Amino acid sequence: MDLEALDGRIGEGWGGTAPNGSHVNVVLARRGSATAAAALTMFAQPSLGHTPVLCCVGRTQQEYEPVWPPTLMMNKATATDERHQTLTWGAAQLGIGQGVLDAVADGLLEATGDLYVLVAVWVDPRADDETALRVANREAVRKALAILAMPQNVPLALRTGWRSADLMWRLAGDTATDYNHYTKRLTLSAVYTSTLLAWLDDDSEGFADTAEFLDRRLGDVIRFEKWKAEWRGNALRRPSLARFLGRLRYPVQ
Repeated sequence: MDLEALDGRIGEGWGGTAPNGSHVNVVLARRGSATAAAALTMFAQPSLGHTPVLCCVGRTQQEYEPVWPPTLMMNKATATDERHQTLTWGAAQLGIGQGVLDAVADGLLEATGDLYVLVAVWVDPRADDETALRVANREAVRKALAILAMPQNVPLALRTGWRSADLMWRLAGDTATDYNHYTKRLTLSAVYTSTLLAWLDDDSEGFADTAEFLDRRLGDVIRFEKWKAEWRGNALRRPSLARFLGRLRYPVQ
């Protein structure tokens, strides 16, 4: 990923409908750049009703983990009453984190600590639906980050997607150097992308439908690997150009 090219890029997006909609402005920053320095300065200077937070996701407070790449959120609308604060730093923050993870899964961003995502979010003081607000923020952030999906950025998105699959296999201990190196990564990319699409439309409790979908895709992969192993084991039965040419030159008597 060309972090220099990404540094300072700006995007914006709207998700949902008022009053439970969300508008975000997004800036990408390379760690160590002037853009990143400005973001960290903001992070260290909260004010009444405006508190920057590091976006985290998790089913419970004990399971919260920061989004990767690190995502800093600042609210544009002053949050002073308890309900507005809960919606801003609860539902909106979670939706922003999920939107960034969507962008990573789509191959638009790489999960790296060398890139910061800065998000300024507007949460309507009249908002009253936590679920709708979370979904709206997720949609808005994903739209804003889609600047990387523009035609001039397609090669970068493809490289990022390939590197993500490659990193997952390397972390799993894969050392293949033959054609398996490529088929494994193509297979993982296909499973990852299809599961992401299922997850985005999943409203089931605990994303149970997505888990079942993933189980089915992994079953398909296992069947494919078994077929591939059988195919490799039957080398003498497969068509061979060399054997064919040899028989032409030295026909069986």
